[in-house]
Amino acid sequence: MALFIAVLIIIIVIALTFKYPSISLLFYLTTSFFKTVLMIKFSFFLSFDYTVLCGILVLLAMSYSFIKSKGSLKEVMSIPVGFFIALAVLLLFGLSYTSAPNYGFEKSTRFAVLGFIAFSAPLFFSRDLKDVKQVVFMVFLAGMVIMVGTIIAPYAAVVRRGAGVRGGFLEASPLESAAMIATLGSICAYFCISSQTPKKLKIIGLIFLPMSVIGITLTGSRGPLIGLGLAILGSMVFCRKHLSKVWMPLLIIALVIATFTVIVKLPQKNVQRILSIFEEQYEFQNVAYQRTSKFTWVLSRAGKHIFLGNGTGSYAVDWGGQDERDYPHNIILELLYENGLAGVIIFVLFMWLVLKRWRAGKKFVKFYELCPETEGLINIAGLLLFFNILQSLKTYDIDGNRYMFFTCGLVLALYNCIKAECLNISFYDDELDYSSLSYDEAEHFGDELILYERL
Repeated sequence: MALFIAVLIIIIVIALTFKYPSISLLFYLTTSFFKTVLMIKFSFFLSFDYTVLCGILVLLAMSYSFIKSKGSLKEVMSIPVGFFIALAVLLLFGLSYTSAPNYGFEKSTRFAVLGFIAFSAPLFFSRDLKDVKQVVFMVFLAGMVIMVGTIIAPYAAVVRRGAGVRGGFLEASPLESAAMIATLGSICAYFCISSQTPKKLKIIGLIFLPMSVIGITLTGSRGPLIGLGLAILGSMVFCRKHLSKVWMPLLIIALVIATFTVIVKLPQKNVQRILSIFEEQYEFQNVAYQRTSKFTWVLSRAGKHIFLGNGTGSYAVDWGGQDERDYPHNIILELLYENGLAGVIIFVLFMWLVLKRWRAGKKFVKFYELCPETEGLINIAGLLLFFNILQSLKTYDIDGNRYMFFTCGLVLALYNCIKAECLNISFYDDELDYSSLSYDEAEHFGDELILYERL
C-alpha cells in the first residue's frame, strides 16, 4: 500500500511539474521538515539523501522550464551570478589546505551544487512578473505546509519517532523549519499592514500570522521568532506611506491571541525555552556568551591567514577538535576564518549588488507607477532577504544559509522582470519625465532611452 501511494505521488508530482515547473520548489523548500520521517518510513532514504533528490527534481524542472520558454543564458547571467560562482569556486579551492577534509568537502560541494540550484531556481523559473508571483506563492505554500505539519505533529503517532531535539516533532531540523514558518509569518504581516493588499489576502494574513507564532514556538526556536518580530517592524517601514489603519489593530489583536495561546495551551518545555531568554538574566548571558565566545575566538585567530583563510570547514577542527559540522554562527566570521578576506570581499560585494538591484527595482516600480501587486512582490522579496540576512549573522554555516541565497535569486529575478516591464513602457511612452533620475540610476538600470535623455 505504501509503495502504491509513493508511486501515485511521484506520478502526480511529475504531471504537476510539467504544468507548473516552479512547483518543484515546494519539495525543495520543505526538505528540513520531512527528511527524518521519510528516513524512518522508507529505507530508500537511508542511502539516498532526500535533499539531493529534491535538488535533482528542481534542476530537471529548471531545465524543462528554460527550454520550454526558449530562454538564453544571457538573460540569466549577471554580475551577482558571477560573484556567487566565484564564492563557490573559492570554497572548493579551500579544500586544498583545510584541516577538515570531510566537513569541508560536504559543505563546499553542497553549496556549489544544492546552493547554486537554490540561488538560480528563481532566475530560471521567472520569465515575467507572473512567474515571480508563482515562485513567491511556492514560498508561502512551503511555509504553510511546515507550519500546519508542526502544529498537528504532536497528535500523529506515526511521526513521533522522527522527533527533533527541540520541538519533539517530525522535522529533521527544528531551526530550519522555524525559519520557513517565520518567512510565512513575514509575508502574512505584510498582507495585513499594507493598504494595497486585497481584502482576501489580508484575511489570510490575519489567520496565518498567529498560527506562525504558535508553530515557531512549538519548534522551540528563539531566533526565528525574534526575526519575525523584526520583519513585522520592517513591513511597517516598507509600507509607511500606505499603512492599513483599519487592519493594524486587528493585527495587534491577532498577535495578542497568539501570545495567549502560546502561554496557556502549548507544552511548557517549548514555551519555557522561548521565554527563558527574556525572563532570566543568566540564560540571556549564557546564550550571549555561547555566541560571543565563538566570535572573539575567530577574530583573535583570523589574522594568521588573513588573505585565504585556514581552509573550508577548518573552524570545526580548530575550535572543536573534530572533523564534523561546526561553525561560528556568523557567515561573515565563518568566511573570514576559513576563506580569508577573499571570501568576505566576494560575499559582501555579492550582497551589495543584490541589495542595489532590490533598491533599483523598488525605485522603478514607483517611477513607472507599476501596479500595487508588483510593489507588493518587491517589498515581500526585500522582507524575506532582510529576515534571512539576520539569520545568517547568528546561525547556520554557509551551506545552511542556502535559503538566504534563494531569496537573493528571487530579488534578482524580480529585478530582471521589472526591468523588462519598464523598458517596454519606456519604448511606448515618450512623455515620461526622466529628470528625477540620476545618471548613475539610469546607467545601472540599463535603459538606453533614459541614457539618451540624460546625455
